[in-house]
Amino acid sequence: MVMDGSSLTSRVRPQRNYRSPFNRAKSREMEAGAIAFAKDNGVTVIELDQDTKAAFRDIMQPAAISWLKDNVDTPALIDEAVAAAKAAE
Repeated sequence: MVMDGSSLTSRVRPQRNYRSPFNRAKSREMEAGAIAFAKDNGVTVIELDQDTKAAFRDIMQPAAISWLKDNVDTPALIDEAVAAAKAAE
């Protein structure tokens, strides 16, 4: 995809209520398989609860957004993507 500075929302049709049950189920299946594989091979897997995930997101998201804005050609699209993700929650 070529980023030409045009609005993200003008190029991507928002589908707030769209869900892909197949993709979601397949993704979860693949993730479970990867976790099982890791555990079977001696890896200690620590699964985080929702509160811990939220705390991690709150700490890391500002740094990730800052890095993205510094490393993409159209930093304004980062704000648009974040706003779209929050609106979809």
